[in-house]
Amino acid sequence: MGEFGYGKRSINGQRLIDLLLEHNLTIANSIFKKNKNNKWTWVSPDGKYRNEIDYIISSVPTHGRNLAEKNPYNDPNLPTFTSESSLNSPLNSFALLPTNVYEVAQVIRCLRDNCAVGFDQISGSFIKRYECQLAPIITHICNLAFNTGVFPDSFKTAIIKPIHKGGEKNRVDNFRPISILPVMSKILERLINNRLKIMNSFHPPNLVFVEESPQAVLYKT
Repeated sequence: MGEFGYGKRSINGQRLIDLLLEHNLTIANSIFKKNKNNKWTWVSPDGKYRNEIDYIISSVPTHGRNLAEKNPYNDPNLPTFTSESSLNSPLNSFALLPTNVYEVAQVIRCLRDNCAVGFDQISGSFIKRYECQLAPIITHICNLAFNTGVFPDSFKTAIIKPIHKGGEKNRVDNFRPISILPVMSKILERLINNRLKIMNSFHPPNLVFVEESPQAVLYKT
């Protein structure tokens, strides 16, 4: 029992307290000072009857008449709870949660039909057309990458294509290179991106995302 309980305990109430002490448990509802409108732990379906844990273990509830006025913020005897770890500690490592067919299918449906194909000549439209057949296979491949922490080399093999920016075409500096990656690389990158976004919401000091099209840029701070 905490210090915000009230009333005298009956025999059954004392048995409950003994059980809690034996198993190192606490009636948390009696530790904190409660608003009178939020103290009920049980309400009958018709709303006519209400009960609270202190009433259950009390033989003659006093409805708070014998409670002394307490200021929980100035009481030096109140227990304090501290954690050895801090949520603001640096993020040194993490694990990628496995994906499933449903998530992979969602990523497949977001692929563009007119995007250039990589060296494997597999197009996004082909993956989308045979989504039902390919989604389980792609799910297995992506989960292997997550479990091993290895991004397949074939997914990183790109076709480098020069794009004319403007000006004279006989000048090299008027061209910029683009990398055409396999569509499987784009699927795996999107799945990883989804997980890093979730992690970023829990550890904002460590990772910062800036949304850009078609990829998201990740900055480490």
